[in-house]
Amino acid sequence: MIPTTKFLFPIFLIIIFFLRIDRAESQINLESIENFSLYTNTGAVSNTSTSYISNDIGTNSGAISGFGPPSVVKGSIQNTNAISSQAALDLNAVVVQINTAVTTDTHLPVFGSETLTPGVYYQAGAASIAGTLTLDAQGDPNAEFIFKIGGALSTAAGTTVVLINCASSDKIFWLSGGAISMAASTTISGNLISNPGAVDIGSGGKITGRMLSTTGAISVYGSEVDHGIPRVGNVTQPTCGMTSGSFQIINYNATSTYTFTPSVVSISGTGLVTANANTYTFTVTNAGGCSPSVGSVNVVITPTINYWTGATSSDWNDAGNWTCGTPTTLNDLINIIPVVTTYPIIGAEPDNAGLAKNLEIQSGASLNIISNSLQVTTNLMLNGKIDLEGGSQLLQNTGSIFDAASTGSIEIDQQGTGNNFRYNYWSSPVHSIGANYTIGDVLNDGTDPNAIKTIDFDAPYTYADGIPSSPIKLSTYWMYKLEDSNLGYSAWTRVGNSGDLKVGQGYSMKGSNTDATEQNYTFLGQPNNGIIELTIGANNEYLIGNPYPSAIDANKFIDDNGLALGTGSITGTIYLGEHYGGDTHYLADYQGGYATYSKGGAISASSNPPVPGMSTIGTSVKGVPKQYIPAGQGFFVVGDADGGQIQFNNSQRVFIKESSGNSIFMKSNNSKSETATMQGDDFRPKFRIGFDSPELNHHQILLTLDKNTSDAVDWGYDAEIYEVSDNDIYWDLDNKKYAIQVTNEFGFDKEIPIGIQTKTGGLISINVDELENVEKNTSLYIKDILTGETHDITNKTFEINLEAGEYKNRFLLVFQSLLKTTEAVALFEGVDVYMNNSISKLELNRIADIEILNVSLFNFLGQQVKAWSIKKNEPFISLPLQTASGVYIVIVETLTGKVKKKIIIY
Repeated sequence: MIPTTKFLFPIFLIIIFFLRIDRAESQINLESIENFSLYTNTGAVSNTSTSYISNDIGTNSGAISGFGPPSVVKGSIQNTNAISSQAALDLNAVVVQINTAVTTDTHLPVFGSETLTPGVYYQAGAASIAGTLTLDAQGDPNAEFIFKIGGALSTAAGTTVVLINCASSDKIFWLSGGAISMAASTTISGNLISNPGAVDIGSGGKITGRMLSTTGAISVYGSEVDHGIPRVGNVTQPTCGMTSGSFQIINYNATSTYTFTPSVVSISGTGLVTANANTYTFTVTNAGGCSPSVGSVNVVITPTINYWTGATSSDWNDAGNWTCGTPTTLNDLINIIPVVTTYPIIGAEPDNAGLAKNLEIQSGASLNIISNSLQVTTNLMLNGKIDLEGGSQLLQNTGSIFDAASTGSIEIDQQGTGNNFRYNYWSSPVHSIGANYTIGDVLNDGTDPNAIKTIDFDAPYTYADGIPSSPIKLSTYWMYKLEDSNLGYSAWTRVGNSGDLKVGQGYSMKGSNTDATEQNYTFLGQPNNGIIELTIGANNEYLIGNPYPSAIDANKFIDDNGLALGTGSITGTIYLGEHYGGDTHYLADYQGGYATYSKGGAISASSNPPVPGMSTIGTSVKGVPKQYIPAGQGFFVVGDADGGQIQFNNSQRVFIKESSGNSIFMKSNNSKSETATMQGDDFRPKFRIGFDSPELNHHQILLTLDKNTSDAVDWGYDAEIYEVSDNDIYWDLDNKKYAIQVTNEFGFDKEIPIGIQTKTGGLISINVDELENVEKNTSLYIKDILTGETHDITNKTFEINLEAGEYKNRFLLVFQSLLKTTEAVALFEGVDVYMNNSISKLELNRIADIEILNVSLFNFLGQQVKAWSIKKNEPFISLPLQTASGVYIVIVETLTGKVKKKIIIY
């Protein structure tokens, strides 16, 4: 038996077309007669051959016969009941309305081969219609045509009544004082009413309207009685290979405009509509600019359900395990995992992730993902379980819905410090109580990921200081939040394991009583998804965190909360706390700092000096943070000048494992050994400057070259120091202290101010920690404005004793030293050649007192491309150069010889 499903309503492809158009009240009011195609107060209603009837058939006294298959009746049969009784009253009222309508024109007995405009036409005796009769509403969709015939009414074979310029069949009334008889192949529009008499139509006839009688039989013969509204004909249901549905619009008029909301896949020139899963409405506008008077048409397209069977194996990506093949994001199949014997596994093979547009995991069923990902692009109904093992992640695209009616959960692991004295900063990728969660509700002991346990929480601050136990112990004393405040340390609020935390909000927590280096925790709950927002005030601090069961792109998070989209709320920098030393519960022994990340790059947390008798040097273990923030990672942000809404959204989510080296959870140790391809490589030139002082063992500042920035403060790139130490180094920008500075231009004449503050005074030292993506022989110097000296810090530490105080205008970072004598350096060292692609200039730096005569540029074929004659021997020479990208040779001719240098132009 095929399992049933309660999948999200819109995915059932219940496509309902609402075509009712508001219109002014008619002079003639049909009331309940409007629902009928065939009706008589007294008489039989019969059919011969195959006919199509669009609405109800009824009589208040008589038999109804002949309408079974293959004939089609879209309405219902009403015979001698309350509905037919009301119809009798309403039909008599219609006859009275027509008879009392004031005549505007007396017509000859024969209608046809003419065009009539709206009015009330009268013929005292019998009348007939022959040829083509055109009814012109002159652009008024409410215009009425009333024909009052004193006797019988008949049509000749092939008679046609044509409606133009917004004429509507609902507003055409033929009232006959006798029988109405229409010959074969008659095509006529309007409400045909006999009072009294029979009404019949011959073979192949078509009436856009109704056949009605106060006393008389109604007979059709292989006929079509239709109200003229667009209706659905043949419906083609999807199959495994054809995931879109289609249906034919009957009464389709190619000259009309069909407007669908939302858009369908296509509509052909014959009215064949192809549509994906959704609920649609459409309106029809005639060529004259008017809309027809119509009701509603319903069509249900039931999509094919792709069931997991496990017939071949447990491999999600084995097509033989699904009734319609491996799920993809390219079709509207509903992929369902029911209760079966073998459940799917998305394994760790490369490029073998799980994909699905729509996925339902039924109650009691499960999906296991091992070191891989599942991406759901539209709808996820989770009544069973998804187990994310070994760094696995769940991705949902922008617009993807996690069905709120879901009753199931996910399990996702993250590792924190095993040290019961040290903090980690967390955020939950799942929720437990709607928009909020509590630590106790979502966090579990995952020491054995296959047998998770409820954690033993208690309040004493030493509760996790004892011997290992199962389940593990955690002290709720150390569980805090920092929520939208500028009160500093006093703003931390204890939440324990039962205090509410907003989704997206972070918290602090010390390690457990394990004897392992790391403790595995398992988050259990419903996955967070979609737009998540938190409010931050101007200049306030907030401990937030990645709220999703996947990594997020820090650059995208910064952009989404930045100035470009008009949604600025934060300063554009992310700070990650790292507690790496001081194994006591005393604050004075705390050793840690804040790693800094911006779009300009990242630096690790500062190192602490030793505490005599208490601790050795505390040094960052995790180092420089990367572009991707892993699941569960908490971090700090600061509100900008006016604050606003911090936003997380699905477009920030990516599948990057921590083992790739691009996503790092800031804990005290990283035991992961799994390797993965590096992603998001950054080839911008970077200069990492290190600083040491007696009270700060080591701090680093970063200078980055990026053509998207300037020498001014660039939001999202330049990063202020989060917590300035008493003894510290910084970039002096806009009278503020920055840890990361980004500029778009480097050159030999560039001078960048460096600030130093020292509370205690003493020996400080500055050196190059690392140069990234720069030419091999690049050198950096510290220029002391007070002494006029420059000091090479590339290969040697610059040391100086300073008095206590702040030095904002004394030291500069420069890219050239003072001129030296020719005898002091070799010729090739005396002239430095550098291609500054950021400003398209070839730059020469005379390190020694050497006279330059001319400069030539050659391509690799030995052809001279450019030549310059140098007339002034200044220390720094800048030569504009624009030529094709490639590798070139620069030859610098001096009085003492030639210098050759290979450069790359891009």
